[in-house]
Amino acid sequence: NFAFDSYNKHIETAVKFLSKKYPIEEFADIKKISDKEQLGKIERAYQRALKAKAFDTIRVFLPTTVLTNLGAHFSGHAAENTINEIFSKMGVAAGKPKT
Repeated sequence: NFAFDSYNKHIETAVKFLSKKYPIEEFADIKKISDKEQLGKIERAYQRALKAKAFDTIRVFLPTTVLTNLGAHFSGHAAENTINEIFSKMGVAAGKPKT
């Protein structure tokens, strides 16, 4: 699908753009952090935040609705009633199965 291909294609472009617009130095003074573990945590959090912003920014490529499968859990009685209701709306007689 063209929309999803475009979305995937532009994720990294958006991340690069946003990293220039919002450099990590605006959020943390990383030059003063000597603990490598702490610095790593900050950089990973920054990258996650950039990706989240990029996903939100380029969401316009995606359609507003997508066909999906829907899984539902309910009792057999509720399933029977739902199926019968669907059949009745379609004009199909739903009777009890022959045994």
